[in-house]
Parts: sequence; C-alpha cells; structure tokens
Amino acid sequence: MISGLYSKFFALADRMEVEGPMKIQDIVFLIAFLAVVWGRSKRLPVLIGISLLILAIPLFATWTFFTAERFTWYAAAFFLLAIVFHLVNKVHK
Repeated sequence: MISGLYSKFFALADRMEVEGPMKIQDIVFLIAFLAVVWGRSKRLPVLIGISLLILAIPLFATWTFFTAERFTWYAAAFFLLAIVFHLVNKVHK
C-alpha cells in the first residue's frame, strides 16, 4: 500500500515541469485575450472561459497538472474580462 503511494508520488514528481519563460500556450492565450479585448464581445469571454474549464477536466484526470492549472487561470482571466465588460457597459448606459 505505502510503496504504491511512493511510486505514484515519484511518478508525479518526474512528470512535473519547472516553470520557465513563456510557453507556447501562454503566447496563444495572450493573443486570444487581446483579440477578445479588441473585439469587445460580451459573450465570447464567458464561452472561452467555460471551454477552457472543460478542456482542463481531462488534463486533471491524466495528472497533467501544469497545463490544466494554466487553463483554469486562463479561464479566470476570461471570466474577469467578461465582468469588466459588463461593468463598463453598465456604467456607460
């Protein structure tokens, strides 16, 4: 039992990536985020955020934590953008 836990822990430790400079997924996120900001769509940030959370579920299931965690952060950024768009729209009306 305990040896199985140790082997799972060390397998996870071997698969963990060290955060370095920007990865390609970060660059794609920035481009998509800026495109959504520029387009000022009200629903698109929410749809992208939900899509990212749905994409993160199988990654968490396969223990690909680095990318799955990034997807949840990206989804949070898109949700925050949708809130900002909503508040700015409300103030200007």
